[in-house]
Amino acid sequence: MSEFVLIGGIACIATLALIKPAMALARKCGMTDNPLADPLKIHKTPTPCIGGLSMLGGSVVALFVGMPAIYPLIFGMVTSWIAGLIDDIGWQHRSSRNLLAKIISQLALAALMIVPIYTLGIPLVVFGASLYASYVFTLFTFVAIINAANMQDGLDGLLAGIALISGVGFFCATLAFPSPHELVGVLSVILIGTTGAFLIFNWNPAKLFMGDNGSYLVGFYLAFLLFLWGKDMQYIMSGLLMIGMPLVNELFVIVRRLSQRRSPLSADRNHIYDIIYRRVGSVRSAVLVNYAIHAMMVGAGIALLWL
Repeated sequence: MSEFVLIGGIACIATLALIKPAMALARKCGMTDNPLADPLKIHKTPTPCIGGLSMLGGSVVALFVGMPAIYPLIFGMVTSWIAGLIDDIGWQHRSSRNLLAKIISQLALAALMIVPIYTLGIPLVVFGASLYASYVFTLFTFVAIINAANMQDGLDGLLAGIALISGVGFFCATLAFPSPHELVGVLSVILIGTTGAFLIFNWNPAKLFMGDNGSYLVGFYLAFLLFLWGKDMQYIMSGLLMIGMPLVNELFVIVRRLSQRRSPLSADRNHIYDIIYRRVGSVRSAVLVNYAIHAMMVGAGIALLWL
């Protein structure tokens, strides 16, 4: 337990140390989210949106301490962050959102994930299917979770808090039940440390956004935790519940948009958290309601393992 506390603490401290430099870099490079550029934005002032950089730095530092030889995992984190950064830069300089380019970049990222997945030997097993089919299913699952995390990042503090609760859920599950892989506990506490530190600056009114570079990194964490956790169908279902609200929101949004004959990746303010926000009238209250729902799903995921 003390080792996990040390690793999570290092992740938290390293992330905190990198937040101010990341904010300064974002302003210098013009990496800010300007609400005047998009009518769907609800924040009031231009806000630095490269918070994922501090989370990546905290993750890498903690990994070197906790698992010194885990280079494939660092490769996956860095690649995910770069893919999100490219998406951030693209959205900064395109007058219209090129959804095809977004899909292609995510598929390319998923293809690169074959390196850490294959190296660590952790495809999400499709029962009765070949290893090749399991890898293909794993890559599509990775894209789905990356998109789910990206879609969930719509209110101050929302995705960071959701990811933190998921990290707590996976970590508690490793303490209560046999863990399929030693990395589950390590990744969980690093996710808790990095998102907890980031949330200090991301809580409403946010001083820093994680951007797509951060949401892709969070998506990588959640996807890899599922892959590491999913040794059988019971564990897979448990893991999906512990990822929780991002997947439910993604499914809700895609079905709704398709029913309206719109692209499933088109932008709007009709996510589950948007509906809650309009009902309660406060960003903080809406985020706390989402936290509560997500925490119940995470609890259900842990309880499932007792059956």
